[in-house]
Amino acid sequence: MKYIAMIYGNQAKWESFPADAWPEAIARQDAFNKKYRDSGELLGADEPRRVAMRLVDESGFDPFDTGELADSWRQQPATPAYCTELSFDELGPAPQASDREKTPAIRDRQLEHIASLSATPALDDIVEHSRSFHR
Repeated sequence: MKYIAMIYGNQAKWESFPADAWPEAIARQDAFNKKYRDSGELLGADEPRRVAMRLVDESGFDPFDTGELADSWRQQPATPAYCTELSFDELGPAPQASDREKTPAIRDRQLEHIASLSATPALDDIVEHSRSFHR
């Protein structure tokens, strides 16, 4: 969530990040996610999840619980819920549409596309590109 909150929806941040640096940054983020997913250090429990949902709600946002930590891969890069700017209603089925077998190949095609760009794309272009893999 820190990664998404830091960059997601911030056009100036997107534009300041050179396209040739994306593969390394994404690889670092993937390694971070894998470390904590595989180690079990962040195992979720019901009470902390309820507290987090309440805090999000009290902040004026609609909380959405996508499930257990073991299923967090369903909202990682190259999945239907990641960087696709879905509405609250569209988000519901997106994690379940994730395909663990196909996700690595989709991610690789996305990275190849990003690396081929001569300039940092606008957020809308990233969202459209991400959505195009799941139609």
